[in-house]
Amino acid sequence: MKSPMTPDDPRLTAYALGELSPSERPEIEAALRDSAECRAAVSEIRQVAESLQVGLGAEPCPQLSPERKESVLRAVPAPEPSAHRSPSTPGWWMLWGPRLGWGVAGGEGTNPLRAQLATWNPERGLGTANRGRYSNPAFDALLDKAMVTMDTGARDALVKQATQLAMDDVPVIMLHLQKNIWATRKGLTYRARVDEETRATDVMEVK
Repeated sequence: MKSPMTPDDPRLTAYALGELSPSERPEIEAALRDSAECRAAVSEIRQVAESLQVGLGAEPCPQLSPERKESVLRAVPAPEPSAHRSPSTPGWWMLWGPRLGWGVAGGEGTNPLRAQLATWNPERGLGTANRGRYSNPAFDALLDKAMVTMDTGARDALVKQATQLAMDDVPVIMLHLQKNIWATRKGLTYRARVDEETRATDVMEVK
């Protein structure tokens, strides 16, 4: 028996944006009839997409001059042949999808990897935020090993290796790097949090 669909299922985004095939739509529509939360998620996704379309449509499209484009192309090295890069290789495929942001309060490296880049597998709770459906078996193998490795140094090495492998594939394109700024009056300081929350209890007097 399949688990009920949840609002963070990436197929809802594909459905809301009209990217599912006709054969995939009936399953999603059946789930939407049973879940008010999923219907609300689809409605929110469509509203955000419409707002982005309107907002971006009002902005002039930036253009690179032919000279600048040529200089960029010269600066980018040609990718080396690799089995898992080939779109014709079974088990490797990806689509592009937007993401607004991601943060890790505890700093554990496997957190974003298993949510954003692991092959989508709802039964194992992997790839829950992998809306682009990136999939690389070699990456998955490294991540699986890292998640059961108790030695901190060995786990960190596996996480770094998996991260490098995924970044070489360019499964995501970073458009924005979040930086937060807090200001206080003289005599006070603020202890910034990794999760970006702003709490009055983190304001301290300067002694």
